[in-house]
Amino acid sequence: MLTLFSTPKPFHGHIGVIQRNALKSWTVLHPDVEVILFGDDEGAADACRELGLRHEPYVERGGSRSLPDERPCQYILLGSQRRSFR
Repeated sequence: MLTLFSTPKPFHGHIGVIQRNALKSWTVLHPDVEVILFGDDEGAADACRELGLRHEPYVERGGSRSLPDERPCQYILLGSQRRSFR
């Protein structure tokens, strides 16, 4: 099992296209892959429904909604790390 998760930017314009393409590519990496999106940014729920991804909209946020350089966070969990995440 491979689990990938991300906190995407809102799905607007060209950024939305790029994010959907990336998420779709993650789903075809392996038959046993799980992709989870965190956050309630615009378009996240729709993208998850469309691509069959797990969506966790309720995330406690700190003072800033994004990283200083404006890139979304992405992490990979493998094997026993995944069990500790749940």
